[in-house]
Amino acid sequence: MQYNTEKFSLNLLIFFLLLSVGFILHFNFYGSDHDTYSIINTFIVLINEGRYVPSRTFGFPISELIIGSSVYFLGSYFTKYFIYFLFLMSLVFFYHSLNTENRNSINFKLFIALILSNSVLIFDNINITDYPLALFFLSAGFFLYKNKKYYLAIILFGLCIGARLNFLIFIYLFYLFNTRLEISSLINSFKWVFLTSMIGGSFYIPYLISHDFSISLISKTHTLGGLRFETDEQLKFMLFEQSSRFAYKIIKIFGFLPFIIIFISIFYFFIKN
Repeated sequence: MQYNTEKFSLNLLIFFLLLSVGFILHFNFYGSDHDTYSIINTFIVLINEGRYVPSRTFGFPISELIIGSSVYFLGSYFTKYFIYFLFLMSLVFFYHSLNTENRNSINFKLFIALILSNSVLIFDNINITDYPLALFFLSAGFFLYKNKKYYLAIILFGLCIGARLNFLIFIYLFYLFNTRLEISSLINSFKWVFLTSMIGGSFYIPYLISHDFSISLISKTHTLGGLRFETDEQLKFMLFEQSSRFAYKIIKIFGFLPFIIIFISIFYFFIKN
């Protein structure tokens, strides 16, 4: 009886949290992330003028194609719900990549309720932008890898890199955590890293070829994360600023003390493994 009461209470809580998010989405339109407009503009220029202008730095082709075409043909109203749905599916894939419990378990529902009640995660993922899209490919890849669908997993990891280049850090760390100090394990990990890099990197090759793989390519684009820079000194400052902001966002999601505990736990697990 107590178990059924807990399940009902969590189901009701999740239902009202989803209604709250839906209400916020209804009035959010494109969102508050300035990168959204760069992504959409890239697709519009491609359709109208037949040339590719990256939204930021080297561009993120998969995100520009999926998000741009969705907004262009279906509108922002559909796209914002679609992107948030992918974020919710990412949570499901992440959870079941790390647990063997069924979808009706109390722990799973508690996990979903905690995520949906986290204001940082809500407002960072109701924007029409590339992060939730890349996160979906990443989490789905984790789930397939856990179920030994290795080649399907690396295809999704490649799409993840094509959607958001910096996500390759998480993919490589994932391979590292699944590698043991054995010859067969090391060979397999090297193979997965190589194939993933080839698939993910292939989305950026056309743009690099069009610029003859010039080392001055970053300077030509004059953007980083949607921000403009004019000199190398400004670029270095922005790299530091973006890295700091990235770290701050991760810490803010968990809170400072929980983040320290989680970081120490992961480090301990890595050393023991």
